[in-house]
Amino acid sequence: MTRPMPPKAGSGVEAFCGGMDVAAGKDAVSKVTVEKRIDGKYFFTLTFRGVTYPVKGPFANPMLAAAAGQAVLKAMEARAGAPKA
Repeated sequence: MTRPMPPKAGSGVEAFCGGMDVAAGKDAVSKVTVEKRIDGKYFFTLTFRGVTYPVKGPFANPMLAAAAGQAVLKAMEARAGAPKA
């Protein structure tokens, strides 16, 4: 199994569910992707079990966007009864 390359500077921050990229396995991908818009604000996109949800934001910095995205992902996993990582 090959590891994905780290994101390039300024291309966004990706946080994978449980610190693992599950795309290589049989499970659907769950991840939070943070992006910086041209106006300097940050937004996150959530992918849960292979379904991508609309962009949420704006946030002042990438850490706030990533934390909000991870909180939403954790809540969705708890509601769906997914095992904790």
